[in-house]
Amino acid sequence: INISGNYNTIEEVVRNQLIVDEGDPFNDILFNKSIDNIRSLGIFKNVKSNIKDGSTLNLKEIDISVEEMPTGEISLAAGVGTSGTTIGGGIMEKNFLGKGINLRSNIEISESTIKGQFTYSKPNFAYTDNTLSTSIFSTTTDNLSDFGYKVSEMGLSVGTSYEKFENLFFSPTIKSSFEDLETNSSASNSLKRQNGTYNDIYFNYGVNYD
Repeated sequence: INISGNYNTIEEVVRNQLIVDEGDPFNDILFNKSIDNIRSLGIFKNVKSNIKDGSTLNLKEIDISVEEMPTGEISLAAGVGTSGTTIGGGIMEKNFLGKGINLRSNIEISESTIKGQFTYSKPNFAYTDNTLSTSIFSTTTDNLSDFGYKVSEMGLSVGTSYEKFENLFFSPTIKSSFEDLETNSSASNSLKRQNGTYNDIYFNYGVNYD
């Protein structure tokens, strides 16, 4: 199997998507699925393949040609609603360092709230065929002057995604957050009773059948 056109992307990223690998019995269905897997990465503009006879009748030679494209995105947004004005933006990279790593960051600012998040996702982590994802986030809502409270939350999440059974993927995630609630004399009695700091740990999971 020969791979060409991946000038910025390391060859491992492409080969990780191959179901039929070198030395395996050739299968048209699995090979076509391998090509679809490469296309689904979203980092190549075109993916072409050519199958030729090898040095003997029992061998095949496969040429896979990819055409790279820009994989970074920058977004900006602004809006006006009943809760006030909001502006924000984000940066996303789907092929960081040519390793197929997904990076995503975004920030949102309104009159009373600031939100930010950074997410890292590494496919085939440590050659396990599992995706490792981690995220750091922070949110601050300052309503001291209007409602007498201010809430700050920071947290970290770590998760993975893997194929439990054929075409059935399981995605567990552990999330830890630290929250601080500050109040003043104008806050409601309910908020005053909650004044303080809190630590929470969540376990989330998803199941995807394709």
